[in-house]
Amino acid sequence: MRSTEKTLFELISSVVFNKKTSFDSISKDEISEVYKVSRNHYVTHIISAALIDNGLLGDKKWYALFKGKLNPAMFKSLSMQYALDKCCELFESEHIDYIPLKGAFLRSLYPEPWMRASVDIDILVKREDYDRAADLLVNKLELRKTDISTSHDITFRTDDDTCVELHFDLIEEELFPKAQKILSDVWSIAEPCDGFSHKYQLPMDITYFYHTVHLAKHIKLGGGGIKDFLDLYLLYLLGNNVSSHREMLENGGILPFAEAAEKLCIAWFGDGEHDEISKSLSNFVMTGGLFRSEKTSSIIDIKQKNSKLGYYFSRVFVPYDCLKKQYPIIEKRPYLTPIYGIRRIWSFTLGEKRQLRKESVRRHSKISKKDVNDAKKLFDSLGL
Repeated sequence: MRSTEKTLFELISSVVFNKKTSFDSISKDEISEVYKVSRNHYVTHIISAALIDNGLLGDKKWYALFKGKLNPAMFKSLSMQYALDKCCELFESEHIDYIPLKGAFLRSLYPEPWMRASVDIDILVKREDYDRAADLLVNKLELRKTDISTSHDITFRTDDDTCVELHFDLIEEELFPKAQKILSDVWSIAEPCDGFSHKYQLPMDITYFYHTVHLAKHIKLGGGGIKDFLDLYLLYLLGNNVSSHREMLENGGILPFAEAAEKLCIAWFGDGEHDEISKSLSNFVMTGGLFRSEKTSSIIDIKQKNSKLGYYFSRVFVPYDCLKKQYPIIEKRPYLTPIYGIRRIWSFTLGEKRQLRKESVRRHSKISKKDVNDAKKLFDSLGL
């Protein structure tokens, strides 16, 4: 009997790479299992197209269900393209150099743009233009600034809830310092786009390197999904692979990860076979899903602090930089730091945050020592 994963990857390949599936029918139980996995990895729209195009949905209710998943993906693609076009028009008129990132570029590699679903639109601007660009998005395009922004990017939403992320660097230095060094000077090698005065694009080798680093970041944090490896395989088919970019990958400190990721996506979408490391990586990715599952989140928490007790301790006794984010007043009045430190301890043990503590204990109690040791072994193999 086919595994759910094999069925899933064959269905994806049938619409993205025009490959014939090895099966002419599929049971309702198989459809149900494939649907569950595809939803966790944000590829339900591709699975829907594959089931419909291959005539695998005999039941009218199933057909209506998956048709209903396909149409919104197409609409969202148009909506995101419209928002991107408006941002481009704004930056062109205001003479701000910019680079559309990730999905904004990668969807051009797919047979149809809607196949490459994106959570948000990512745009890079120069650091010196960052504040002005952010103000323009609010004042000219009337985007709403959200409260999920970080020190590296600002997140906005349009009136139809399309998410736009504005960046001034490509990757956080603290996660991959060697890779960040390579990507920090990206504007000196960015290529101008035909027909635009201020729109640029990354050279293909940097696009491949950046996508690989970005994927490594998601894996390191417990996420990363099927669509990220699908992107990587499409870049691979264009000749961007470990062999052609080995020196850059090695200098960026991500060569072991890149080798395993390439092995994985060829096994999933091509005609390759897994080795031990890529198989372990596959299991980790399929367990986690695009946005991290409860299990992988807990495994990463425990792995980073070496034990469950270490994780609980780190949640209660946080460093000053974290404490001041929760209680900004201590930055102006540092003598209050001990008081707010005690307040946080009370909050997590007996106060208003005690329910979060109970939930955290519940989640982490399900994780075995083997789960953590397997993750440590995998991450050591990947150089993460």
